[in-house]
Amino acid sequence: MSRMRTGAMVAGAAIVAVLNAGCSQGPADITCAQFIKLSTSEQMDTVKAWREKKSISIPENEVMAGMALSSDAVAMNAYCSKAKNAKDKLLDLSYTWG
Repeated sequence: MSRMRTGAMVAGAAIVAVLNAGCSQGPADITCAQFIKLSTSEQMDTVKAWREKKSISIPENEVMAGMALSSDAVAMNAYCSKAKNAKDKLLDLSYTWG
């Protein structure tokens, strides 16, 4: 494959990635089915992004922040693990725990 052709393919892939990124509202813009497949650290990052998107404060104390994010991740996992909720978007969930 020529360098020019490879360069064009890379540029095309970058444009697609940028266009797709514009459709998303960030890392919390996923379904329950996607959330439960994430690693623990990815779930924590997603919960943090979800809290920020919902304007829910995260405690400044590192231990308290970890506990808050962890309890939210557990609650989301419990909700999302029910088959009927698999297509629900995290951004559509209301803050009812914590």
